[in-house]
Amino acid sequence: MSNEENKFYVYMYLDPRKPGAFKYGDFEFKYEPFYVGKGSGDRMYAHLHESKLKEKFFKSRKMNKIIRLGYNLRDGFILKIKDFLTEKESIDLEILAIKTIGRRDLNLGPLTNQTNGGDGLVGAVRTNSWKRKISKSHLGKNLSEEHKRKISITQTGRRLSEEHKKSISLAGMGRLAWNRGMEMGPQTEERRRKCGIAIRKLSYGQMAEAMNLYDKMKSARNVAKIFGVDKSTILNIKNNRQKYFNEEEKRRI
Repeated sequence: MSNEENKFYVYMYLDPRKPGAFKYGDFEFKYEPFYVGKGSGDRMYAHLHESKLKEKFFKSRKMNKIIRLGYNLRDGFILKIKDFLTEKESIDLEILAIKTIGRRDLNLGPLTNQTNGGDGLVGAVRTNSWKRKISKSHLGKNLSEEHKRKISITQTGRRLSEEHKKSISLAGMGRLAWNRGMEMGPQTEERRRKCGIAIRKLSYGQMAEAMNLYDKMKSARNVAKIFGVDKSTILNIKNNRQKYFNEEEKRRI
């Protein structure tokens, strides 16, 4: 196995304010551990740089602790548990260390890790406060056209599993539509009028071709660009496919 494949390691952050004999299974430390991570290169020091970023309006428990410790976190308190590992070996060891030492948010130990390790998502505990902060951080953000295009491309052809569809359905049960009971304003009526005009510009063959493309691409935006109409026009045809095609068939008879 090449050295390139064995470039990973698992590291630990220790609290210099809490000396003692800390033993967790096969893991032993002279200071209380508070964070486990894996990586390669200078990854183990990356959190020190992150803690200095002023644009972050909130910090994690780990980051808050690093900020409080400041320059006390010298090399002796950021150490490698094991080096020269493959990525899989480093993932397995990180997961084992977190499980053995224990997470603070689960009241199982001193670690500030908020996941079980490995992929960074499994076992994550998301508090309501955390969700509100994330929601707030996205308010007012406008995606560039390039960003939107990339999102559209990644979603093209994506198919949801039946289990995923069921989960979405269950999550939406009991929710009221945000516009339920609201009267249609002039802007909405104008949009509907324009959408109707755009649809009438498309022939039956074009509408059928648009729907065939939509069934393959699963992207109303991309299909709309091809036919030179608004995205809402394609969605209108899709949602009323039976209606438009039946009317056209009647006119042809």
